[in-house]
Amino acid sequence: MFRFSILPLLLLFSSNPTQKQIENRTTSVCKEQCGQLHLPYPFHLSPRCAHTHHAFRLSCRTYDLNQKKLLFLTLNSTISIDLLVRDFFPETGTLLVDLPRDHFRLGESTVFEDTPFPFYAVLPKDNVVKLYDCHDSTVCKMRCFGGNGCCYPLKDGTVWKIGDGFSVFSDFGCRGFSTWVIVAKRRLVRGIEIEWAVPRGSADRSMCANGAIVVNASAVFDGVRCKCTDGLTGDGFADGVGCVDGRSLYKNKQLKTSIFISAALLISGMCLAAFLVIAIRLIRVSCRVSKTMTVSNNIFAGGQDGIRVFDYQQLFHATGGFDDAYKLMDDVDETVHIGELERDNMSSKSIIAVQKLKCQTEQVLFQVLHLVGKLSRASHRNVVQVLGFCIHPNVGTLLLIVHEFARGCTLEDHLQRRKRASGLNWSARLNIALEVASGLAWVQSQLVHPQLSIQDLRSTDILVKIKSSRLTCFKIVSLSRYSDIILRSSPTTYTCHTVYDYGFLLMEIVVGRRHEQLPNLVWPKMCSGDLEEIVDPYLGYERLSATEAKQVDRVMDLATQCLLSGQSDGVRCMVMEDIVRELGSIKCERHPVLLQAPSSLV
Repeated sequence: MFRFSILPLLLLFSSNPTQKQIENRTTSVCKEQCGQLHLPYPFHLSPRCAHTHHAFRLSCRTYDLNQKKLLFLTLNSTISIDLLVRDFFPETGTLLVDLPRDHFRLGESTVFEDTPFPFYAVLPKDNVVKLYDCHDSTVCKMRCFGGNGCCYPLKDGTVWKIGDGFSVFSDFGCRGFSTWVIVAKRRLVRGIEIEWAVPRGSADRSMCANGAIVVNASAVFDGVRCKCTDGLTGDGFADGVGCVDGRSLYKNKQLKTSIFISAALLISGMCLAAFLVIAIRLIRVSCRVSKTMTVSNNIFAGGQDGIRVFDYQQLFHATGGFDDAYKLMDDVDETVHIGELERDNMSSKSIIAVQKLKCQTEQVLFQVLHLVGKLSRASHRNVVQVLGFCIHPNVGTLLLIVHEFARGCTLEDHLQRRKRASGLNWSARLNIALEVASGLAWVQSQLVHPQLSIQDLRSTDILVKIKSSRLTCFKIVSLSRYSDIILRSSPTTYTCHTVYDYGFLLMEIVVGRRHEQLPNLVWPKMCSGDLEEIVDPYLGYERLSATEAKQVDRVMDLATQCLLSGQSDGVRCMVMEDIVRELGSIKCERHPVLLQAPSSLV
């Protein structure tokens, strides 16, 4: 095989001392870096690189499983505030930072407020403050770029002036604010551009490099920086990049470009065959993924609108890069992560759960997508809604399902709490039982194939909030991967399984704990009339009213019927609608024959 060494080319690059000298001066003396950001002078990470005040010291921190590194600037006022550094602009002496939250309440935030920072100040320039809930609309100077609220560009100068804090907007009745910067094509990005400078009293002429002069800062009070004179480029600081001849830099760039082009032509000729082979393979993979995406989009076309197709990067950032810290569930071929998705108006975020499913074939993928489309186009107050999906850009059979989610505890969490202030009383438990039954009945009525209902129902599948409890759909979606096998079975068999699981859940609600042999432990006590020995001690059977005690007895009888019916293999098996009616009767203490179906099922 023909061999070619690129060593002569490397020697050719290294034989240009002028070019090497220039390249060595493209960053600060210590050449520190955090992620993709190179730190310009006077910013530094290590104390050994500190040639200036410690206020310019930054911190580099690692986040998520991808070991992503982020840069932070800490401002010390009444409290320490960490600002995320997004970019540096050495030519203008500014940096782009992001406030620690999307939305501040005026009067509570200490960022750039009454206590001044001697090294930093807000620069009007392209900064825009987005104000919320203002009583006086005269403060609004321009239309906001989407969403609610009103915008005030700091360079307007009629209300906010250099040196002011953001509290000036509270005089107009504004209750909150967020900060944005106008970038290319009039696009807004979240953050704020601030100026940095060295206080005049701590600076002298020796801090500037040859060919640089001392200039006044625009917004930092009595602050100065170094600036290269015309024809020279650099940051102007003696301990930084200094100043170099721009014309010499341009000539060396031309030389470097010529050498690079020559080397590229030589190497490309030898690697062309290898590139063609790789390209053909990539095209085949791309075609398979493209086919998957095309067919999945066609599934929801033509009268099946309403499902949302999410962008993978959007979900990646919403879940912190699918960090373990956000993981809600982990199985062999599926995981569920909690995330925060930014709304279109940029003023708030919605809580979501992202379920990642590994589908073995494209056919299985389409089976899941059909079910996702059906669940996303319907809703029930006691069932967590499916919002949409995303297909992994590089793995065509890796599906991401986006579920609506709500912060709160699962039913299991509430049952395990033993403190009276946070536990569930009997009325709350009975309501939860009725709402879960209503949700299960609705799910079965919406699915074309009831076999794909929730199997192996557990208290961890139920989210409990103050006003309602809701079923999650993780197991329904996961089960649909095996629909080609499941659909061969009798629908009644799987309906009975759901009824059996629900009976087990009813017992858990009364007893307050889950045990695999729970029916065997409970039935002897029920037969002997010693129900008080198995009721959750938190409830205190002896403290229940006569009506509540009767309700507990009837719920335990219903749980027993569900368990026995669920083992009948389709012979006289109960259905969830019957269970909902019976629970409604128990709650109202009426005869089940007189009870109508609850409105939540309609």
